[in-house]
Order: sequence, then structure tokens, then C-alpha cells
Amino acid sequence: MRTAKSTAYASPVAPSQTAELDRTYETNARKAAEERIALAGARLANLLNSLLR
Repeated sequence: MRTAKSTAYASPVAPSQTAELDRTYETNARKAAEERIALAGARLANLLNSLLR
């Protein structure tokens, strides 16, 4: 959750404002997502390995 808060969540905006997400935001959010997906894959692999032994 720390990664998501520091990388992907935009700052709060007033109801009358529109949040604009720039290229830096997109790049950082994509990198954080890829890291989390890789971690989830490793955890799943470890779980399956332990169950199939």
C-alpha cells in the first residue's frame, strides 16, 4: 500500500477541479504495478511449489 500511496495516487482535488495525470505519473504508476505483479508471481510460484511437493 505504501508504494501505491507514494506512486499512483494523485493529490486530492476540489470537486470543481480536474486532476491531470502527466507522463511522469503514468511511468511511475506503471513501474510500481509491474514490480507488484512480479512480486505476486513469485509468491504464487512459492505457494504452488510448496503445495505440489
